Amino acid sequence: MPALMHLFEHFIPLYLLLLLAVILLFLLTGLFIRKEWTASEVLVIDIPVLRVYQYVRQLRNHYSFNQWISLNCRDIPELKGPDGQAGAEAIFEGKGSSNNKTVIAISNLVEGFWIDFEIRSQGSAVEKIRIVTQSVNDIHTQISLLYSFRSRYPFNVFTAVSGHNHTMNRNARQSLVRLNKALKNTKEPVMT
Repeated sequence: MPALMHLFEHFIPLYLLLLLAVILLFLLTGLFIRKEWTASEVLVIDIPVLRVYQYVRQLRNHYSFNQWISLNCRDIPELKGPDGQAGAEAIFEGKGSSNNKTVIAISNLVEGFWIDFEIRSQGSAVEKIRIVTQSVNDIHTQISLLYSFRSRYPFNVFTAVSGHNHTMNRNARQSLVRLNKALKNTKEPVMT
């Protein structure tokens, strides 16, 4: 029995040092890994640019196409401010057991061309979205969607190893596919 105690006295400090070294390596790695993550997708659809722009600027429409919102939030937002204008906010209740609120806000826009949104969730970083609508011809619109996400140190290490960037790319693509479908299911022009 004393030999067993002697064995533990020598190996426990070694395991603690090894654990401390792994934690230190993790923290040091976070200093050198990027903190800004982006994903972008482009899709050309056969709907006129004005109709596309008017639809995407309305926050009440985001549940129908924004993949991130539809996966994480309930479908009926509380709107604050004039929908479709800079400063407008849509507040969504979280799905499941977490009653976290998610806010999507219009931070900036250039009429008929692009709209900047911010998605803010409790306990999470701010995700930014820019949607650009460009006319290809009278009936075709090119929609560009850019997601941007800033992860704080040391959480950027988790972001790097979790595949969050891949998820952002998939969500951007799915959002544009859903937008095309939602616009095709909305027969009348959507005007503000």
